[in-house]
Order: sequence, then structure tokens, then C-alpha cells
Amino acid sequence: MKSFDEILDDYYEKNPDKVMEKKEQSLVDSVIEAGESGPVEPEDQFGLPKQLNTITKLRKDGWDNSRIFKAMELESAEESSTKTSKPDIEGQGKNFIGPMKQKRGGISKTVEQAKRTAKSSQLDAMFFQSYFGMPGSMPFKDVVELRNEYEEMVQEDPIVAENWLEYIGVASGGLFGTMAEGMKAGIPYAATGMAGAAMVGQMGPQAAFPEEALTVPLSGSVGMAVGSTVFWQQQGSGMMMRNMMERGVNP
Repeated sequence: MKSFDEILDDYYEKNPDKVMEKKEQSLVDSVIEAGESGPVEPEDQFGLPKQLNTITKLRKDGWDNSRIFKAMELESAEESSTKTSKPDIEGQGKNFIGPMKQKRGGISKTVEQAKRTAKSSQLDAMFFQSYFGMPGSMPFKDVVELRNEYEEMVQEDPIVAENWLEYIGVASGGLFGTMAEGMKAGIPYAATGMAGAAMVGQMGPQAAFPEEALTVPLSGSVGMAVGSTVFWQQQGSGMMMRNMMERGVNP
């Protein structure tokens, strides 16, 4: 698909009489008019997660592309106007616009990435659970709001690796966060399996034999595997469903 600028250039090459009007047109008018020579969707211009969610909601309400473009342009303008300059910090003589990005070292980046990935995995699993109304799950609307807040936080304070060592650390932290959440989810299953094996070992004729030394840890391992697998299945399914819904696809 052609880029936005390429579409506009093609349009003005075919319509030289419109060149003088180019500077007087708003972004929305240019995009809509350029769409005559090629497919242009709101998602092509407004691709942030929060913006994609807004576009999806507007489509469900029956809005056409023209109205969606205008609404998104107004929303972007309002967000820009709410950003205010912050005072000088630590005598550096610089004005900081928007939220402060934290300065982190290599280890801090790894730890923070692990925390964020763990949180993201939790939210994906919650997304799956609430969508299907599983017992004990939160309302679906609340989970979506929590996910949007998380996405905004990540965008405002990204973790950027500045060298190859930090890159490896950040990638490892992301993997550890998801693995840790899966292991945590498997603990109740493991405890249940171990307790059951210990109780059965004290019943019947096998009570005289110390088979618990084998059955208890084996049952704990099986329980851990089952619990972790259930969590990762819900997390992966929730992530795919969320991505589909952000693109207007009904899962």
C-alpha cells in the first residue's frame, strides 16, 4: 500500500489545478480527497493502540471514514493542547514536555522490562477470562481500560536498549516476566497435587510404604505443568483476541 505522502503526490500530479489549494486544506480534507486515487483508511493515519480502539468503537456506531477522520483529528488536537511545559529540573535549564522519562541503567531496564511483561501477560489472561465471563473475572470494560492505561504508560516511558548488552538484558527480562507469571499460576495446581498424593499415601495398605517420596514431588510437577499451561493458553488467546478486536475483527 502506498504511503500517505505518495498518495497525495499522485493526486496532485493528476490534478495540477488543485496544487494551490494544497496548503489551505486540513489534514482530514487532504486524506479524504487523496482517497479518491487509492484506498485510505483511518487506521493508516492513526495507528496508536488507543486511537485504534477509538476507531473501532466509532465503526461499530456506524461512522463512515469521513466522520472518523474528523473526529480523530479533533482528538489529536485536544491531546496536543493539553500538554504543558514543565519547570526547569535540577537547574538544567530545559523545559520538559509531557511525562518525564526515567533514566535507567542496564540492570534497571532488565528488571523493569520483566515487571512490564509480567503485567502485560496478566492483562492478556484477564482479557480472555473476562471476555468469556469466567468465574471471578473482572467486567470486560474494566479490563479494556486497564489495558489502555498500560499501553499509554509504555508509550510515555519506553525502555530503549542503548547497546547490545542492554538489548540482551531487556529481551531476557521480557521472557522472564512471562515465564514467572506462568510459574506463579501453576503453584496452586502443584500444591493441590502434592496434598492429594500425600493424603492418598496415608490410606489403604500402601500406608506402610514410603512411596510419598516419589508420588508427592511427581504430583507437584504435574500440577505445576498443568497450571502453567492453562495460564499461557489464556494469555496467548487473550493477546490474539485483543489484537484482532483492535483491528475491527470479531474473534
